[in-house]
Parts: sequence; C-alpha cells; structure tokens
Amino acid sequence: MGQVAEPTEPKLEGDVASDKVLQGIGASRGVATGRARVILDLSEAANFHQGEILVCMMTVPPWTILFPKAEAVVTDTGSVLSNASIASREYGIPCVAATRNGTSLIKDDMLITVDGIEGTVTIED
Repeated sequence: MGQVAEPTEPKLEGDVASDKVLQGIGASRGVATGRARVILDLSEAANFHQGEILVCMMTVPPWTILFPKAEAVVTDTGSVLSNASIASREYGIPCVAATRNGTSLIKDDMLITVDGIEGTVTIED
C-alpha cells in the first residue's frame, strides 16, 4: 500500500521570502546545492555542464536532454504537472517550479540550494 500524504500549508507561488529565498512549488522532492546555470533558450544547451542547477523559464520535452546532467531544476512557471516537474521526478532530482522570477534573480555560477520539499530556492552567495 502507498504512503499517506501529509497535509501541508499552501504557499503562494512566486513569493520572495527574503532577498535570498525564492518561493515556488515543490514539484519534485529532494534538496540539492550547486552552481546555477540560467538557460533561456535550448540553443544554449552546450553551456550547461554536469552537476549544475538548471534555471529556466519553463521546459518542454526537447529540454529533457539537459536533465541527466542537472543536479536540480528551477523554473519561473509551471506546476506539479508541468514538463520540468514530471521530468525531474523521472530523473530523481529536486525541482521548484513557479518561482516567477528565478531567471531574473539568479545569475550564472551563483551557489543556490533547491528544496523540492518546501518549494524554496536559497541564494547562498
């Protein structure tokens, strides 16, 4: 028999808990810390390296080629049923969706922590 889900307190999508913490939807469980790589177009895929955290506006199926390299995924839009969320769960990596402004607040090479349980992205440096 499956696990019983515990009730959680809803959080507003895209809330900024502080200048260092973005709030979104925890779309794939887990916690990961790593260097961010902001990818705004799939033509930039060659810039994405193993172990980086993918930060993007959204993903569609062709973007899935990046997921085997990703430590985690952060998107500006989406839900638990979005492509990024489903692919992250399939690859077993944390995902926070619907941050609204992750691609504008997070810069390449920033150290960030993605908490797919709480739905937060913390800028560590």
